[in-house]
Amino acid sequence: MSASKLQSNNLVGNIPANWNTTLLRFLLKEKITDGPHETPEFVDEGYPFLSVDGIQKGELVFEGCRFISEEAHVEYSKKVKPIKGDLLMGKAASTGKIAQVKVDFEFSIWSPLAWIRPNEMISSDFLELALKSDYCQAQIDMLCTNNTQKNISMQDIPRIRIHHPHRTDQDDISRFLNEKISKLNNVEEQLNLELKLLEQKRSAVITQAVTEGIEPNVLTKETGVGFFPEIPIHWKLGCMKRIVDEERPITYGIVQCGPDLGSGIPYVRPVDMTDEGGVNMEKMQYTSKEIAAPFARSTIRQGDLVVSIGPSFGKVMTVPPELDGGNLTQGTARVAVDAKYYTDFFFWAMRSSSMAQQWDSVAQGATFSALNLEPLWNSYVSIPPVEEQIEISNYLRKETKMIDQIIHSNLAKIEKLTEYRTALISAAVTGKIDVRGYGNER
Repeated sequence: MSASKLQSNNLVGNIPANWNTTLLRFLLKEKITDGPHETPEFVDEGYPFLSVDGIQKGELVFEGCRFISEEAHVEYSKKVKPIKGDLLMGKAASTGKIAQVKVDFEFSIWSPLAWIRPNEMISSDFLELALKSDYCQAQIDMLCTNNTQKNISMQDIPRIRIHHPHRTDQDDISRFLNEKISKLNNVEEQLNLELKLLEQKRSAVITQAVTEGIEPNVLTKETGVGFFPEIPIHWKLGCMKRIVDEERPITYGIVQCGPDLGSGIPYVRPVDMTDEGGVNMEKMQYTSKEIAAPFARSTIRQGDLVVSIGPSFGKVMTVPPELDGGNLTQGTARVAVDAKYYTDFFFWAMRSSSMAQQWDSVAQGATFSALNLEPLWNSYVSIPPVEEQIEISNYLRKETKMIDQIIHSNLAKIEKLTEYRTALISAAVTGKIDVRGYGNER
C-alpha cells in the first residue's frame, strides 16, 4: 500500500498515508443512545426486546429473546428505533460486544445496549469490523470503569478512534473480510458440530457403563425409577445419601469468602471446575483461616467429589492433592463417598445423563438454575459390587481419554481459527494488508 504515517493512537502504529483517524462521534448520523433503563412487563408474544445477551458470536440472535407489548414498543421507540445498518454495542457487563442490525422487522433494545448509527463517511460493514478489531476493543477496555462489573459510558463511546480509508476502499475491505470470515465460520461450525457429537458420544459411553455395566448379555431387572428403567440383576439402586460417609455428609461451603488473598485456604467455585472432571488451579482463589473456620464441616480432602450446584450446576470433579484441606463456596457441594465403595465409580455415575436428567428435573432459580442439597441427597444412583465399580471406572478412564483427546484437538483448532480471524480483521481495517479492488476481477 502507499507510504504510511504514524498516528497518535499507539495501539496500531503506522497506517496508510491516505487513511484518516477520526473520533467515532464525527462518524455518527445521530447521537449515541441506549434503550430504557426500566424493566418492562414481558409478554408471550409481541415485539422482540434485546439486551446484551442478544449479541452472540458477533451477530444479533432473536431466538429465545423476550417480548414486549406494542404499547411498550411504541413508547421505547421514541428514544431509539433500530433499523437495518445500525450497530449495537454492549456497554454493561459484556462490554464491547458488537453486532450490526441485519433484519427489517421492528424490535426494541434495553439499556445495556448502545445504539450507533453511522453517517455517510463510513459504511456500517466497515465500522462493525473496525469496532470488532483488537485496536478498538483495546480502546473500549481502557475506557471502561470497573466496579462490580465493567461498564462504558455513552460519553466515552464516541471517544473511540477509528482508522478508515475512502468509502470505496472500505467496501473492498468489507467484501474481503466478509468472504474470508464466512469461510472461517463454516470451518468453525463444522468443528463445533464434531465437538457436540463427541460430547454426546462421551455421555452415552458413560451412561451405558454406569447404568447397564460393560458385560454383554447380562440379566436385568426393573427398578421402578424412571431415570433407571433397568439395571443388572445383581446391582442395587439407592439414593446418594446412602453412599456417603456418615461422618462427612453432603454439604455446601463458605457463604461469603471475602476478597481473594492469593494464599491461605483455597476454595472451589463452579468456575474453577473443568468439563473433564478436574480443576483449574490457575483460577483458584484463597480465603483466610478465620473466614474458613466456621465452615470446617465442608473441608475437602483428597479424593472427595465436588459438584457444582449453583451456576453451571452439574459439573463434577475429584479433589486433587493440592486442595486437600481446602473448602468450597455455597455454589458447590462436597460428596465424600464411604470407604466401602470405590469413589471413582460415583465420579462417573454423577456425570451420566441419568444423573443430569434427575438434576434438571428439580433445579430451581429465576436468573440461573441451581440445585438444592436435598434433591442432591435424594438423587438415585446405581450401585454395582465394588469389583465391578473398579472395572467400570478403569474402562471409562480408557474410553473417555481417547474422546477427550479429539475434543481438545478440536478446541485447539477453534482457538487458532479465532486468533487468525481476529488478526485478519485487525490487519485489514488498519491497512496492514492491501485489498483494494478485491472482487472487482470477478
